[in-house]
Amino acid sequence: MKPLLIYIVQVNTALLLFWLFYRLLFGKDTFFGIKRLCLWSVLVVSFLYPLINLSFPTVGKQPIIRYVADFRTELEEIVVTAEPLTAGVPFPWESLLWTLYAAGIAFLLCRMAVQVAGICRLAAKGRPLSSLNTNIISPGEGVAPFSFLRWIFVNPDEYTLRELQEIVTHEKVHVRQGHSADMLISELVCVFCWFNPAAWLLRREIRQNLEFLADKDVVSSGFNRKNYQYHLLRLSHQPDRIPIATNFTVSQLKKRIVMMNKKRSSRIGLAKYLLLLPLTVCLVLAGNARALADSYGAENSSGLHETRPVTIAGTLLSGESEIDGKRSKGTITVTGKVTDEKGDALPGAIVIIKGSNIGVTTGSGGGFSLSAPENATLVCSFVGKKSIEVSVQPERPLQVQMHPEPVHPEPVVVMTAPLRDTVLSDEEVFVVVEDMPRLPVEGGVMHYINSKLVYPKKAHENGIQGRVLIKFTVTASGKVANVHVIESADSLLDAEALRVIRELPDWEPGKQRGKAVAVEYMLPVTFSLSGGVSDKTSNASSIHVYHRSRQQTNKLSDILAELRILSDALIIIDGKESNKAAFDKLSDEEIRSVTIQKNATAIETYGEKAKNGVFIIETEKQ
Repeated sequence: MKPLLIYIVQVNTALLLFWLFYRLLFGKDTFFGIKRLCLWSVLVVSFLYPLINLSFPTVGKQPIIRYVADFRTELEEIVVTAEPLTAGVPFPWESLLWTLYAAGIAFLLCRMAVQVAGICRLAAKGRPLSSLNTNIISPGEGVAPFSFLRWIFVNPDEYTLRELQEIVTHEKVHVRQGHSADMLISELVCVFCWFNPAAWLLRREIRQNLEFLADKDVVSSGFNRKNYQYHLLRLSHQPDRIPIATNFTVSQLKKRIVMMNKKRSSRIGLAKYLLLLPLTVCLVLAGNARALADSYGAENSSGLHETRPVTIAGTLLSGESEIDGKRSKGTITVTGKVTDEKGDALPGAIVIIKGSNIGVTTGSGGGFSLSAPENATLVCSFVGKKSIEVSVQPERPLQVQMHPEPVHPEPVVVMTAPLRDTVLSDEEVFVVVEDMPRLPVEGGVMHYINSKLVYPKKAHENGIQGRVLIKFTVTASGKVANVHVIESADSLLDAEALRVIRELPDWEPGKQRGKAVAVEYMLPVTFSLSGGVSDKTSNASSIHVYHRSRQQTNKLSDILAELRILSDALIIIDGKESNKAAFDKLSDEEIRSVTIQKNATAIETYGEKAKNGVFIIETEKQ
């Protein structure tokens, strides 16, 4: 679900819950000043609480890693899209709903602007008066008394002197306490949440409470309560012509009279207003449920602050320890340090619970910490060192000393099988090294591969789609070798994926302890004919490229329309970091292609500023 849609849902959910809460607990109270503050708080909290982020940075936390028996360093998935040739155009429900929502906002904003303009016109054409020790404006015949900002509108020729004094006293309360601000804000809430009945009901509660405040001030000023109420009854036939103003003859007259005669609420009842705090906290926690779950998982899997995380097989997970598929009981926190035969720390060593797929890597000082059963055995592995098994000792930290191993290490870190054909038989093939290989091309390896992949014509015509898993090795000399299919989709799709990988230029080889070594990769490539924008961009670890030259004009237009709505994504135009304003100046015809990177892929390439996604745009001018 898109962030804007999530925000709208959260805001309107809060408005509904707060209105129900207000009606059940505070509707009959006479604490009109407190209720005004409460209603203000409800509106502010409803719009701000979705913006509260309770996720915490996990810098220095030690992740628990899971590995598989035949692991490889897996590149991010690539999705090659094409429009189905025979499929009909789906009805744009999402676009229609957004258009309807925007149309409702536009209509209500225009109506609000017309009302404000009408008040300004009355102020300009009305006859200013200076009686009753205040400045008022006579709007002419047929206009019910009301106030807006610093203006009081009333025609003195239509009322007796006593009635005029009551009206002016009432409206002066609205002016002095700034009630027009309440009316304007509540009206704006209705504009942007026009489809939510709770927004309109809250606006009615706000209007009623403002009239209760003014009525209370009139009665306390010495005017006869019954005469004032009869006055209101005589004027009840006059309609409220301007909803955004505070009208003297506002509706719900019966309730106003009831509140004027109601006994003052006990001060003990003020305590129940504090119940708004736990409701607000619950909303914030509900809006951050996923972030809190992630933080809790990271906290449970954390260890020594010095540990450097390593990703194996493209998977970096946190969770509970499992031994032989069963959750272990009686776990304890095991700490220790891994050193070489000279006593020097071994950063990057892997410590795994024997018989499980749970483990950690040591930090820069060789330290580690993980949760393990009391009777567990740990297996410690490191490149070039003999693996060693140690029993858990809850009483004190473990001191693990590793010695050189003349034979190949266990397959936790290094693959000892020789590469086929193009790689020397005595060359070790690594899956994780200190300095991973790098393809020296603009945009990185994923962008380069995307730019070369083409949906096979015959597969497109026959409606063939699927996922191909390619395995290849970057040798110590930087050559791409041993390219073959691990998981096949179709011979046509397999051939296209193999073609692009085999034609990759030379890499900068990976290095382990300063020495160039061979590194093995796996690359998933998905060929898809499905037709929505959302289903192409939902994968959090994918890169997607849309080219005008690949019969994707309609798809490219949908992507651009979506991007023009977003405001927090990183935009790069023709290789230069740009902004939303520069993008808005480009027409769709000027844009040749759009590359989308999201989440882990984007952050790894561009840093934290790309946390909301990256749109790489190439124009026809380039």
